[in-house]
Amino acid sequence: MRLAVISDSHDHVWNTRKAIEQANRLGVQLMIHCGDMVSPFMLEEFDRFNGRLHLILGNNPGDQILLMKSVLSRSDRVEFHGCFGRVEVLGMSIAFIHDPLEAGHIARSGDFRLVCFGHTHRWFMEDMGGTLLLNPGEILGRKEQPGWALVEISDAGNVDDIRPFRIERIFVDGSV
Repeated sequence: MRLAVISDSHDHVWNTRKAIEQANRLGVQLMIHCGDMVSPFMLEEFDRFNGRLHLILGNNPGDQILLMKSVLSRSDRVEFHGCFGRVEVLGMSIAFIHDPLEAGHIARSGDFRLVCFGHTHRWFMEDMGGTLLLNPGEILGRKEQPGWALVEISDAGNVDDIRPFRIERIFVDGSV
């Protein structure tokens, strides 16, 4: 199964649109946004995504009331998790939060195989004793080249495998 991990789009419509087009072309089934989407109108861009979107708030939450109303009208394809999200994919627990310090604490708990975060606007990946800590960088393109993480999860049936997934950094300009 393929999932996209993105963060810190900060209402950059064009880069978000490119990332969604890439995710659709690559057959991504699930997208996790690690916060700072900001404006509810951005959900219209995410309506273009063919899969299911999991969304959390960041430190720039924008209009939370309008965001909630917009999410509720899309409840079949968008799940809003508040400030902390978790999903199970092929028996693997994945957590996502915006704050990097909290993400590190969650990763060290050993309760999840993958912990994703945002906020720093910088790509980061570290194996923390069986838990992978991942920041997909930023969609905005302010601190580094805009991009996201493609996570391919194997369906080998062995969730104890140290690397049940493959991570690829995708840039919105099309380079890898």
